[in-house]
Amino acid sequence: MIFVDSSSSALNDSIVDDGISQLAITTPFTLNSTMWSSSTNCQAGISNTTTPVHKTLERDRIGLVIQLVLFTIILVGNLSVIIALLSRNVKNQMQLFIINLAASDLIVALGGTLAQIIENITVQFYAPAPVCKLVKYMGSAITYSSSFALIILSIDRAEAVCRPLRVSSSRISGRTKARLMISVAWMAAGLCGTPALILSEKVSETCRFNFKRVNVQTYMVAIALTVFIIPACIIAACHVLMVVTIWRASKLQLTNASGDPGGRKSISSTGPSGDLVPKRSRLAVTRNTIHGAATGNVLLQKTIGPPHHPKGGCISRAKVKTVKMTCVIVTVYIVCWCPFMVWNLVNTYVNFSATAPHLSKYTPHIQHLVTLNSAANPIIFWIFNAGSLKRNKNPTSLTANTRALTNK
Repeated sequence: MIFVDSSSSALNDSIVDDGISQLAITTPFTLNSTMWSSSTNCQAGISNTTTPVHKTLERDRIGLVIQLVLFTIILVGNLSVIIALLSRNVKNQMQLFIINLAASDLIVALGGTLAQIIENITVQFYAPAPVCKLVKYMGSAITYSSSFALIILSIDRAEAVCRPLRVSSSRISGRTKARLMISVAWMAAGLCGTPALILSEKVSETCRFNFKRVNVQTYMVAIALTVFIIPACIIAACHVLMVVTIWRASKLQLTNASGDPGGRKSISSTGPSGDLVPKRSRLAVTRNTIHGAATGNVLLQKTIGPPHHPKGGCISRAKVKTVKMTCVIVTVYIVCWCPFMVWNLVNTYVNFSATAPHLSKYTPHIQHLVTLNSAANPIIFWIFNAGSLKRNKNPTSLTANTRALTNK
């Protein structure tokens, strides 16, 4: 945690570190009551008032309770998602990406939120200097891993929706490709976390960043670009492409609705990646379905009147559902991260404690939004998939669908 003495240089260092340390998915709450009062006294005549000790302690306790609640939700929620998906016999490409996202959020809880809870309780950082560097590095790396997990998830869904022919004809299986993308994302996250390993140090029983060798404003802009702005642009572009493709397919279906009154062309099968296999003929689809029921490598989907894909296939309802789920996940990601990044960037240049001390009290609430994002992801997953996972537990459902299809 950050300790603030009466010197202006110490105040500036604390402000800088208070903003940057949030990359470790932490919050600035501390049980040290001198932090708030001393920082208020150092406003160079702007304010001579001090925060009452009982209000500071109450604020710290509330912050600690919020952290504990968020930690519990992240831990239980993401563990339930991982267990539910790993227990399934068939794991398609989409499920691997969801497992990876849940694992990233789980590490956020263990490597970021839990570490901050311990530090808030103990106040001082008693571990040796190498542990300080490790904690800061883990916090930075897992922050990148969450953003990169959403990037590869969005790219995979965009390719599945916009280029189904390319996906189905690829020589690399969907699961192999997913594992490769996940590995690259984690390696990139580890590499991007290296600056935190270099800049962090232990000073006077505190673990903080030392910005004597780098400009703090430049560093914060670089962090904002690599952690949020660039990933958000990539993710947004992928979802715009998906929405446009689905809209065009729906429009084409309405145009051709008179030519398919019975919805006989709406039967589709999906491969191991969870993506649509373009239909060659009704007989070919039936054969694929029977083979999938026998081997467990092909999932059956029967949809009534889904939008036809412009390239000759169709976009199944299940695929549209996954797009909706990822859209909600990305929206929550942007809503949680945007205020956090904007607030810290402005604080780096403006210095709220010196220019607008009345705004400093809102900083802890802004910092909680990042942790809230990791808590919201498993809730979104269960809202969209609780019913389908229950149905998939019934082993007779696939057999019944296969028998009904072959008897037609």
